Amino acid sequence: MVTFSLEVLICFVLVDFLVASQWGSLIAAFTTFLFILSQLDVLSTSRKEDKKQGGYGQIQEIKHPLIQMLRPSELYAVMRYKTGAFSRPSYLGAGLERLNLDKDHIEFCSVKLKQVSRSFATVITFLPNTSEAPIRLAVGIFYIVLRALDTVEDDMNLANFDSYVLDEDKTDVGDARLAAKERLLRQFATRLRDSVEGAAHKHQPLAGFGEGAERELVENMEAVVYSMSVLPPKLQEVIYDITDEMAVGMAEFASRDLKNGTEDEKDFEHYCHTVAGTVGDGLTRIFAAGGYCPADLVNRRDLWDSMGSFLQRTNIIRDYLEDLVDGRAWWPRSVWELYVPKDSSEFARSKSLSRLADTASIESGQSTSCLNHMIADALERVNHCLQYLENFDDPDIVSFCALPQVMAIATLSVCFDNPKVFQGVVKIRKGQAARIMLDLSPMEHPDIRDLQSNYLEWFARCTREIQQKAQRASRLDPQAQRVDTICSKIVKVVDAKLQCLQESSTPLGRPHAD
Repeated sequence: MVTFSLEVLICFVLVDFLVASQWGSLIAAFTTFLFILSQLDVLSTSRKEDKKQGGYGQIQEIKHPLIQMLRPSELYAVMRYKTGAFSRPSYLGAGLERLNLDKDHIEFCSVKLKQVSRSFATVITFLPNTSEAPIRLAVGIFYIVLRALDTVEDDMNLANFDSYVLDEDKTDVGDARLAAKERLLRQFATRLRDSVEGAAHKHQPLAGFGEGAERELVENMEAVVYSMSVLPPKLQEVIYDITDEMAVGMAEFASRDLKNGTEDEKDFEHYCHTVAGTVGDGLTRIFAAGGYCPADLVNRRDLWDSMGSFLQRTNIIRDYLEDLVDGRAWWPRSVWELYVPKDSSEFARSKSLSRLADTASIESGQSTSCLNHMIADALERVNHCLQYLENFDDPDIVSFCALPQVMAIATLSVCFDNPKVFQGVVKIRKGQAARIMLDLSPMEHPDIRDLQSNYLEWFARCTREIQQKAQRASRLDPQAQRVDTICSKIVKVVDAKLQCLQESSTPLGRPHAD
C-alpha cells in the first residue's frame, strides 16, 4: 500500500505539472520535478565528483531523465535508496564489538571504501559479521587492498615512479621507471604482509599515486594494515594470495602497448581472470572459510571465474571510449579487426580500435556488429554465473553475489546493438539500478527463495530484452543471430529454475524432496 500510494502521488504531481492552470500549482509541481531529478543525479550541478584516474569521467554519460520520469516504481526505489531504507550501516566493524577493535582505523577503512566505490560499498553492507567469521570486514579490506594495488597500476605518469627506481631497475632495456613500477606491483603483497607483521621499515612508503580518495588510501595504509592484522589468519592468507596473483598479472600487462587492445580471446580472458576472476576466487575462499558455501566450490574455477569474467567483460564493453582515452584498451584485436577493414586509398589509415568510433563505421553497422560480438562472448558466461549463485543459502551472501550480476546483464541489455556506446558511456537508468537493489535487498527479502526468484526474473527480463533487439538486428548482423541463440538457451535455463521454485518449497541448490 505504501508503494502504491507514493507512486500515485508522484504521478499526480507530474500530471499536475503538465496541466496546472494556476501559478501556485505550477511552481509547486515544477519544484517537485526538480527535486526528483536531483535525486536521480541527472542535474550536473547536484554533486561534484571526486577526482579519478585516467579516462574516468572524461567521457559524456548517456542519461535518461525523461524516460526515467515515466517510471514511478523506479522513482519510488530511488527515494527509498536515498533515505537508506535498504542498506545497512557502512561501518565494517558492525557486529564485532566483542573484538575491541580500534574504531578510528576501521572507520577510516569504512569511509575510504565508500569513497572509492560507492556501489560496491553498498553491497558489502549486506554481508554478515561475526567474531568467528568477520566476512564483511574481510571483504571490505580485501576490496580496498585491491583498490590500492589498482591505483598504483593505473598510474600512467612514470615520473611518479622516479623516487622508487633502484639500480636493478636501470639494467632493464626499457625505461627504468617502468621497471620500478613493475617491481612495485610484484612486491605489493609482500609489502602488505611485511607491514602487518611489523616490518614496514623494509619498504619505502608509497606516495604520489592516483587522485583524490584513491591517493589518500594509498598514502594512509596504516589503517588497512591494522584491519588486516585483526582478521583470522586463514582470511589474511586469502587476501595475500589473491593480491599477489593479481599484482603479478598486472605487472605482465604494465609494459605492453594496449592502445589497440589485447591480442586475442585467450589474451583477453587472461586479463579478465587477472583483474576479476581472481576476485571471484578470493571471495569464494572467504565464504568457504566462514562456512557460507560448500568447501568444494573453491575448486570450481569454471564457476567463480565466470562470475568475475562476466562483470569485467561488461565493464570493458561499456567503457570502450574511456579506455581509449586512457591509452589502454582491452577489446581483443582478433575480434575488432574483423569489423575494421584497412583502407585501400593512398593515404590509408592502419587498422585501429579507435576506428569503431568513426561515423562511417557506425553508420555502416560494423561498429555495432563488433559490439554485439563482444556481448555474445560475455553472455556465454551467464549459465555458469547462475549455477554459482545456487551454492549459497544465506540471504546476505546471495544478495551480495547476485546484485552485481543482475546489474551486468541489465547493462548489456542497454548496450546491445547501441551505437551510443561509441559516442559516450551507456549506463542503466539510476531508477532501474535502485529498483534492482530494492528487489535484491536482503532486508526487503529475507527469504532466500524470494531472492532467487527476483534475480532470476531480472535475468529473464533483461535476456528477453536483448533477444528482442537481436531478432530485429539479425537480418543484417550474423552476431545478432548468435546472440539470439545464446539468449534462447539462457531463457530456457532461467524459466526451468523459476518453475522449480514455484513447484517446490525448497530453495535452488538444495536437494528437493521427491
